[in-house]
Amino acid sequence: MRNTKLTKYYILTLAITEGFCVMASELLSAKFIAPYFGSSLYVWSAVLGITLSALMGGYYFGGYLSEKTKNGRSAVLVALSLGATLLIFMPFLASSIMKICIEMSVLSGVIASLLIFLFPPLFLFGTSSPLLIDILNKELNKAGKASGTIYSISTLGGIVATFLLGFYLIPEYGLTIPAVTVGSLLLITTAFGFFNLKKKVLAGINVIIIVFGLVNSAEANNKNTGEYNLLYASEGILGQIKVIEQPFTTYSRGTHQGRLLFVNNTVQTIAYAENRSKTLWDWSFFYKGVSSLAKKGGNVLLLGLGGGTFYHQLTDLGYVVDAVELDQRIKDVAVKYFSVPEDANVIIDDARHFVNINKKKYDLVLMDLFLNETPPAHALTLESFEKVKSDLNENGFIMINFYGFLTGDNGQAARSIIKTVKECNLYTYVLPTPGEEHERNLIIIGSKSEMNFNKIDEERVGCTGFDIESKIIDFNNQELENAVVLLDNKPKLEKLYLNLSINWRNSVTKYYTKNLIEYNL
Repeated sequence: MRNTKLTKYYILTLAITEGFCVMASELLSAKFIAPYFGSSLYVWSAVLGITLSALMGGYYFGGYLSEKTKNGRSAVLVALSLGATLLIFMPFLASSIMKICIEMSVLSGVIASLLIFLFPPLFLFGTSSPLLIDILNKELNKAGKASGTIYSISTLGGIVATFLLGFYLIPEYGLTIPAVTVGSLLLITTAFGFFNLKKKVLAGINVIIIVFGLVNSAEANNKNTGEYNLLYASEGILGQIKVIEQPFTTYSRGTHQGRLLFVNNTVQTIAYAENRSKTLWDWSFFYKGVSSLAKKGGNVLLLGLGGGTFYHQLTDLGYVVDAVELDQRIKDVAVKYFSVPEDANVIIDDARHFVNINKKKYDLVLMDLFLNETPPAHALTLESFEKVKSDLNENGFIMINFYGFLTGDNGQAARSIIKTVKECNLYTYVLPTPGEEHERNLIIIGSKSEMNFNKIDEERVGCTGFDIESKIIDFNNQELENAVVLLDNKPKLEKLYLNLSINWRNSVTKYYTKNLIEYNL
């Protein structure tokens, strides 16, 4: 009886550890993919699709093995050990594979990469479940209870992994260390099984793999490769962050040494390296120009801090600024590397959640909400805009930073935001920044009262020669006929901007990611 209990408890330990590793593999793979291919709907759909396909194939193969093999204990230990080994090697394998696949389209590159570094370990983890059920069934002689027990315990491991990785391990230690640690945990567990079965060589191999993974898990966080100087790097549940100094060529001010904030290899902020409070984004002065129309000395809410470009511009204009930023690391980087004051009022929160609970009145709400190439659709709905409107003072207004497309299918996302702002009974204006649609931004403006853009003092805000007033577009209802009003219970925006995010990611790959790969940054 004693040996039976020990066997049962060991099987359950394997099951919960396997479930932990399944969820760890899925979460980590999505984060490994993001710096190369982004985090759009295509990417997450591919991750989920490959995950389910691998588990489906593994379950079937494991069921087949449970009938054909005479030594189910050895088979399940081998499957789990191989899966754990691949999880340990995932950070190194993923990086190598995606550097090769970067030339492919986003969808093809994501699927090809995931099939190589995600499918095999999940297939092996899936294979183990029927084998564990078969072993436990022979101990309990109750097939239904055995399968229910294994799947529930395995799922419990997945639940623990989701919370532990998402809220602590990944934010605290990045991606490589959790992958190696979780894989090592499973290898240690299977090593005990091999040792008990007198397969000491296999147990020893497990130990060697663990040591190799731990030795190679240390990541360099400061590299200088000539023109490119990596000042900071961090992996987290909200993406990869880097701060790099490199030459940057502007449209109107020539080439300067810039300090760039990258999130998943997408540039979020570019400042002068020698004066980090001054931006190298030419188009950002349009935002400063329109912002100058707010009440002098008024209160401004900035949703999305980034490296602090808009924060600096708003404080330069004399406004009192409250900023909301989802990622604590971004605030820390903005303070340390982009001259945002340490005592700046930065609230760490989701923008929509903050808007929902906010009770303060503002003269301007500036929404600069992008997680790399993906704006949060839940913050750009009628209900969200209505709440923001209620938080505006009498002559207050909203400014929204969005993709530059206005025409054709690619412009439907922006036109839908414009239509949604109009639905709030706000005076609505659109200001395109210079350049073609694919290389510019749009400033979508919704105000409680009619605005006079002729009052912009371009010399004061540093945007002389642009003539902002002449570039303002006022859409009529007929031009917005094929646009949709965006609602919380009809979240269509993510689908509407899907091609835009893919195009943006392709541009990022062409102009930035390939260089970063070349310089091993």
